[in-house]
Amino acid sequence: MSPHWDEAPEWQRDTMTNGVLRALSGATPAELHESWRAEKLSAGWVYGPVKDPAAHPCLVLYEDLPEQQRVKDYLFHAIVRALVAPDKRKPPQCEGLPDQ
Repeated sequence: MSPHWDEAPEWQRDTMTNGVLRALSGATPAELHESWRAEKLSAGWVYGPVKDPAAHPCLVLYEDLPEQQRVKDYLFHAIVRALVAPDKRKPPQCEGLPDQ
């Protein structure tokens, strides 16, 4: 579970803020993941089967993410977009998700 916003480390708040700004600028869930992945890799993180302070199991290409992680990225994107004024909304992108 993630900490409360006020208790989260600066890097975690920055990651979330960047994700929100990218979603608002029109990035798709796949683009959001690839931006997150690039940030982590440039900060020295590596792929690891278990999340720890320098490794993460989601440091893979979007298409290689487990389905529940792609759904999580889609939900994050949809929630951010839903909070935008209705006249500024674009339909959410659904690529990479199972048929509905």
